[in-house]
Amino acid sequence: MDMNKILRCSVLLSAWCAVAASAGQASTVAAQSAAASPVATFNYGMTNFVQNGTTIYATVPSLNSIAEINSSTLQAQLIGIGSNPEGLALSTDGTTLYVANQGSNFIATLNTQTNHVGTPISLGSGVSPLDVQIGTNGRLWVLTGAQDQFDSIEQISAATGASTGPGLGAYGGQIVTSPNGATLYYGNFGVSPSSEYQYNVSSTDPSVTWSSSLGGNGTSVALSRDGTLVAFPEGGNAENAIIQTSTDLTLGSVQSATNIAFSPDDSIAYTVNSLIQGIRGFSTTTFLQTVNIPTVGNPGTLFVDNAGNYIFSDEGGSTEVYQTGVVPDAATIYLLLLGIAGTCLLHRRRLYRIVV
Repeated sequence: MDMNKILRCSVLLSAWCAVAASAGQASTVAAQSAAASPVATFNYGMTNFVQNGTTIYATVPSLNSIAEINSSTLQAQLIGIGSNPEGLALSTDGTTLYVANQGSNFIATLNTQTNHVGTPISLGSGVSPLDVQIGTNGRLWVLTGAQDQFDSIEQISAATGASTGPGLGAYGGQIVTSPNGATLYYGNFGVSPSSEYQYNVSSTDPSVTWSSSLGGNGTSVALSRDGTLVAFPEGGNAENAIIQTSTDLTLGSVQSATNIAFSPDDSIAYTVNSLIQGIRGFSTTTFLQTVNIPTVGNPGTLFVDNAGNYIFSDEGGSTEVYQTGVVPDAATIYLLLLGIAGTCLLHRRRLYRIVV
């Protein structure tokens, strides 16, 4: 074997070890000091978001519209959708956007292929939708009424608007369904202590699986992208629990927040408190803070795009977009370093045998 080749290989591998170690350290620093100034500003507040491929949709209640945003260019256009739009949901195949117009008595529909506003789904006289989510078997779940009053969660046909089974009691709040639509999470607002519920909605006869009361006044409901984690921010000074959806066990907690958004890989829980400036990110495995993003104003609603590049922050009269400072997660860095270190040791042992 060529001794010079072995020596060059050993030196190269040692250099790779050093570079990888430096990259790991640099990643940690980058995560702690993400970009501070917004990369885009929209002069209107956005309250709820969904993403379809490279297109982000957000409700703009003040303009009775939804914003359609290109997630790459951050260019947007407004589409008139109805009175005071709040919650919204995307059909399983991505072709239809459903929008809960709280100032009316109907769910608006938008064809995402043509941007044509379709025939609305009427809920009946005096029934105002606050939120809407996708269920199984062509159903929608609709939270009706207004915040801080007795409401209900109704199940209806997405095609006709007809009832498909019994509803659930509610008091304001927010609903979120799991990725497959078979589980519904509901948190009530305007009461203290507020409660969070998990319902099995795989059939037309919903049943409660578990409920939690964590002590504060609920402000939002956040579900991880894979549906395994849920949070029920309550504002105030208490830390917020991250709950395992399959067991109702609290895995850890993050800083006091009024809103939480998970990164695309669910490794980071981004939090904001509407009383203070700044977005903070916490590891969902260690629950230590890894990201700090200064903000222009006091953030409300948060949304992270599917690529994990940008975080949208509703700051009252405007919506600011910040870079997240995406970096490799700790597990990826660890495995990379472990593999390179093992290769280094292997080649050094071979070199030692030849020299001896």
